[in-house]
Amino acid sequence: MSDLNNTVVGPMPPYVSFPTLKTLLKSFQEHGPPGRVDRTVLPTFSGSVAGQLIPALRFLGLIDPANHPTDLLRALVSDYGTDAWPSSLKMVLESAYTPLDKLNLQTASPSQFDEAFTKAYPGAENVVRKCKTFYLAAATEAKIPISPFILRNKKPRSTPAKKRTAKPADSKQNGGRSVSKPHDPPPAATERKLSEQLLAVLDDAAIDEGITDAVLTLLPYLRQKGK
Repeated sequence: MSDLNNTVVGPMPPYVSFPTLKTLLKSFQEHGPPGRVDRTVLPTFSGSVAGQLIPALRFLGLIDPANHPTDLLRALVSDYGTDAWPSSLKMVLESAYTPLDKLNLQTASPSQFDEAFTKAYPGAENVVRKCKTFYLAAATEAKIPISPFILRNKKPRSTPAKKRTAKPADSKQNGGRSVSKPHDPPPAATERKLSEQLLAVLDDAAIDEGITDAVLTLLPYLRQKGK
């Protein structure tokens, strides 16, 4: 067991969204865990999301170094959606996040949690923020007692405000000079743009499982249209 006063140098915790992991587990429950978890069994996820899921599974002890499913994964998949799900998930989290064992999440202040987590898992600020978001979402679903101050301090990721662009003036407003208007993007480009926007939604830990399922259903169709 690691002391919180010591920095742990190792793989980063999951920074994919927790609903995305749940979607994967639901798929494994419907079709059975594959013999090896690689990108070929993650066709509904984008390349970047698939690249985050595999190390996330490895960190959580759900796959071995060769990406083969562990007994822990099989148990978690079996318990998903049942009354045993919270306790099964809690066991996975407590096994994977041992550096946080000495932290009492029920009484810790937000700054104590941030300091302990960052010390245990140092990294780029935006990555660590996503790691903490995943952990808190998973811990909440595992019914691990967490201080309301920590949960209240967890702010959702904000969407950058769109810049307002001036509309092209007509010929009368430009001294009789004609102003060319931008052409509408080709249909394929529009589909690709929409696909990229939907993928960005999957990275938001605040979305629920229903929205995630809907996004993953639409993506294959949009990718085909965008070719």
